[in-house]
Amino acid sequence: MIGILLALSLASIAVIAILVSSAIIAALALWGRHDVSRFLVQHPAIESDTSLAAFKDLVRRQMKVALAAMVLGLTFGLLCMFVTMQLLLTGFLIVIVLGTVIFLLGRSGKKLETKARTLVCSDERRKVEYDKVAAAWTGKLFPNF
Repeated sequence: MIGILLALSLASIAVIAILVSSAIIAALALWGRHDVSRFLVQHPAIESDTSLAAFKDLVRRQMKVALAAMVLGLTFGLLCMFVTMQLLLTGFLIVIVLGTVIFLLGRSGKKLETKARTLVCSDERRKVEYDKVAAAWTGKLFPNF
């Protein structure tokens, strides 16, 4: 009897934890999308050193948030496994619904990120630096520019 209650309470805690972690991941995805959108409105092209510096700041923020999202994603994945093992079909359905929402939110911001990485540059020197930063955004773990 106590074992069943303990298992149910652990499953309840895990469900709450998975809901909280998915809400944080969703909030990070929405914030990131808003941040990129705001940058694109303010800088439709890389026309000056100021706009290049703003792009670098954007990429640094996005990379730091991506690191936090990766840690949360790992936690989310572990919680998904635990909830599915504890609650079986109900847990699996919870995981599928939350995972789908997170996936769609993440996917919706990719078009804006691609647009931000493919802006027109006014001169060749800025273009080289811009391309280096844009490549780091998708290819490196830490901002080193």
